[in-house]
Amino acid sequence: MVVREGGQKSRWHPSRRLVGLGAVGATGLSVLWLVVVPGQAADATGWRELALRWGHSACWALLALAGATHALRGPRAVVSGAAWAGLAAYVAFLAAMVGA
Repeated sequence: MVVREGGQKSRWHPSRRLVGLGAVGATGLSVLWLVVVPGQAADATGWRELALRWGHSACWALLALAGATHALRGPRAVVSGAAWAGLAAYVAFLAAMVGA
């Protein structure tokens, strides 16, 4: 905890505040990618369609979850799990973009 002037303790460490603000930005990007869908999604089927339509948005949503959980001092397992799941969603999105 950070101690303020006058001896008051602050729950928010400056680095956690920054991560929390990053989580807000990641939430905005998640919403943006729900609207902006790559053109390849129209022709894709199966897992490629799913990855193209939802993968990038899911990645940002999971990163937002990881950041917000870290900023609020949540369980480390949730932070790590959300971050790794975000990476997996992004890898699936990239694989679908190159047509794998």
